Amino acid sequence: AGEGILFIQNAAALGPAPRTAEQMTGEWQVARRTGRPLCALTLSNVAAGEEFVVRVQGQCDPLVRRFGPATWQMDRGELVLRSAGGQSWRFEEIEDAKWRRIPETSDSLLMVRR
Repeated sequence: AGEGILFIQNAAALGPAPRTAEQMTGEWQVARRTGRPLCALTLSNVAAGEEFVVRVQGQCDPLVRRFGPATWQMDRGELVLRSAGGQSWRFEEIEDAKWRRIPETSDSLLMVRR
């Protein structure tokens, strides 16, 4: 009594550990779910407060330009891009080096490592 409930689970059932910021730095591409590229980004390791700087590479689709990614961070296993205005796009890993924007819509975006 008074001890609560304890659940025991095999560590292998937890799946892989969440990605770290160090694992995510590098060259990425924002693309439509169809694979059509929209923009190239660099997730840098340059600190901007508690987040890191995003560098936009070359020309980008108007959707990405309007959003204007400025910083990024990892949050509870999700990749978060944030605009200078404070808006955010969240992505979850769907396979190695491929992340899907959440919540998923009919016009979903992907982040793919280049």
